[in-house]
Amino acid sequence: MIYYWLHMIYIYIGSRIFWKKVHPTAELTRTRSVGILDCDALRFMANSKYFYYMDLIRYEVVFRSKLYDNTIKKECLVCWHLKK
Repeated sequence: MIYYWLHMIYIYIGSRIFWKKVHPTAELTRTRSVGILDCDALRFMANSKYFYYMDLIRYEVVFRSKLYDNTIKKECLVCWHLKK
């Protein structure tokens, strides 16, 4: 679980500082290595690893596009209206 959160921090910092912004519907590709125990006998990725990588890619798209900025801005506006 620690590796997951470290990877999420890496994606957040990389997408906010180093990587260029993308459109939410843009096609992204990433090359990732999987271990020998991550695949089953038919050389397909196990369900647990597939969802793990798809979760990371989903967050990368959110952080690299304007979705994250707009969500934070909307949350701040809602909090501001509730304080009144």
